[in-house]
Amino acid sequence: MRAVEFYREARLEIEEAVAWYDAQEVSGLGDRLLGEIETALHKARTLPEAFPVVDGRNRRVILKRFPYGLFFREEEHGILVVAFFHSRRDPSRRSGR
Repeated sequence: MRAVEFYREARLEIEEAVAWYDAQEVSGLGDRLLGEIETALHKARTLPEAFPVVDGRNRRVILKRFPYGLFFREEEHGILVVAFFHSRRDPSRRSGR
């Protein structure tokens, strides 16, 4: 299976989102988000071509239960996660990645 690497910004975006959901009144939301991210990563690693190219050469996996997209691209060594973005955020904020 392909290796997964993260841009520093993408890792921070994931950590911030998990922390936000952990702070909510419903117990376990952060863990559920992490589970969804793991599922998305598994899909991206096993069949990256199944996901549309959305900007340049980046592809996007949309999470099922949370309003986020995991943006990645294929590299020689595996998958590079370039962003983890809430669907209501301004997409120009991830430009340059």
